[in-house]
This record gives sequence, structure tokens and C-alpha cells, in this order.
Amino acid sequence: MPDPRILILTATPVEAAPLVDRISGANAAGNRVTGMLGGTPVRVLVPGPGPVNTAMALTAVMEKTLPALVLQTGCGGGFAQAGINKGDVVVATEMIDVQSGVEPATPPDIVDALPFPVLKTPAGEITNRYPADIRLADTACRAARNAPMATGCGAAMGPIGSVVTITATDLRAQALFDRFGLCMEAMEGAAAAHVCLHYGVPFLEIRGASNIAGRRDRADWDIPLAATNAAISVCAFIAEWTKRPEACDGKC
Repeated sequence: MPDPRILILTATPVEAAPLVDRISGANAAGNRVTGMLGGTPVRVLVPGPGPVNTAMALTAVMEKTLPALVLQTGCGGGFAQAGINKGDVVVATEMIDVQSGVEPATPPDIVDALPFPVLKTPAGEITNRYPADIRLADTACRAARNAPMATGCGAAMGPIGSVVTITATDLRAQALFDRFGLCMEAMEGAAAAHVCLHYGVPFLEIRGASNIAGRRDRADWDIPLAATNAAISVCAFIAEWTKRPEACDGKC
């Protein structure tokens, strides 16, 4: 059964808060909030951090109803090597499961890609890279660049790596950037993209940089800034997307 609402995924209540604050007629039930963003019906789902929580919650939704679009948002670690600064927004061009693969010959190295697909789609086989719909990503990035984010914060497009082990050293961050050219790392995007591809639902990932990937220093993180800029960018994208619904007419 189709659902005209946009489903927005955020891992934690802290990340969801700036978005929920912008919903009119909000109706909360458990880890879900429904209402309107502008004139668009949305459902915000907060399944908890990590790929397992995300895949379980999203699959449960999809088995009952297929949303018009799924948006993964929240915070992540930006890669300074890609020119990302704290507070910047990244729109994913692809979601990469950087930890699914074959053990490398040199254990500290990044894993090699799996020798078999984890998902087969009409567009090709997926091992660890989930391509984004570039039309959606381009619309989202342009909308973010024109949105009233915090002073000095910008928006970029690029790969977002999905991890289950948070990067905590500069050496690891450099290795990930060298292999994948990442703009950001987070935890849930590849899992959500996998489920959406399986059910044929358009997917987009938009995140704010709460910190710079590398040496871990929680005192230097700014989750409220990142979550707010991400929420502003999500709202700007939805406002733009609703002007051209043909962008997601089943051909995404």
C-alpha cells in the first residue's frame, strides 16, 4: 500500500529534535512523530543508532506501507580532507558500507570489497556501494546551499561511509579517505539504502557534520549545530522537491 508521506529517519532523539520542532500538527507515538513540514506530510522515525536498528525499523514500515521517499538525516563525522568543516551539510552521492568485505592481507588496511553481491537490482549488483539518485542529491544540495544555515556553514555532495566502528584516529580517517574519498562517516545510511533498494523506494541521505573524523575529542563536537543545519537542509529539500514531484515518479 503506498503512503504519500515522506519517511524521515534519525538515529537518536537529539538528532531528531530540530526537525520535530519544525513539524506542524505534530503527533508523537513512541519513536514516531507525524505531521506536516510546510505543506508536506511526513513521518519521523527514531529507531536508535546503528544499521541493525535502522534496517529492522525500516523493514517493519515497508512491510505495511511504502512511503513516497525515505530521508536519512542526523549527524556524522566530516572529513577535513574533502574540505568539510564542522557544521557543514553533506548530501550523499553514494552510501558505502566501508566495513563489509574481505580481510586485507595487511590487517590494519581497509577491507577489500566482497567477492559476491549482497543485493541484486535492475541497475546492477551491490557489494558495498549503494548509489544515490543524483537528481535527488543535486536538488538537495542546491536547496541546502540556499537555506539559512548557521553563518559560515556550507553544503557539499559526496560519498558517505557507513561504519559500525567510529573512527577515532587520524590514521584511520586518512586511510578511509584515501580508499573511498569520503566526505562524511555515519552509521545508518548503507543499511537504509539497502532496504529502500529492496522495496523500490527512493532514498536520500542528508547529514550535518558534528565533528571532524579522526582523533576523537568529544569536547570539540557540536551535535546541536549539525542536527539543526541538517534539519534546515531537509526542510529546504522537501520544499523544493514538492515543486517537482515527477522527480520521484517511480523512476528514481
